[in-house]
Amino acid sequence: KLFCGCFHSSIWCLGMRVIVALAGPVSVAAGGSCTNSADQSIWASKGRDNFHGDMNDCGHKSLGNEEKATQCMKGKEGYSNDCAGCFGATISCTAKKCWAKCIGGESAACTACVDANCTPDLKACSGLTPPSSDVAVMV
Repeated sequence: KLFCGCFHSSIWCLGMRVIVALAGPVSVAAGGSCTNSADQSIWASKGRDNFHGDMNDCGHKSLGNEEKATQCMKGKEGYSNDCAGCFGATISCTAKKCWAKCIGGESAACTACVDANCTPDLKACSGLTPPSSDVAVMV
């Protein structure tokens, strides 16, 4: 069962497993935000391998709130503000555009929705190519 409501200009839904908060507009940082040497080093050493787990954990913890998701991703691996912002925007995008397909957990429909609606902006913003089929973020 799914129960939704409004609170302080946000729409939230409570499902059997997760709560999803749909926040305001998604902002995307300038392109290539993760291509500096520090962020590239993080991505190559641990970020790529931890991407799926980090994104899902921050999606749950932030309830889809972009600012909270950004801070969470920054804290996970030590990404720069701009780079972490790309990941935060992707988590927010998933909450806004794919929550109905992703609320029940990982599925082909969830991944397809995120790939179509959120992954292109993540690639453009970050300059990174996320691990395939691991982009779906549970919020």
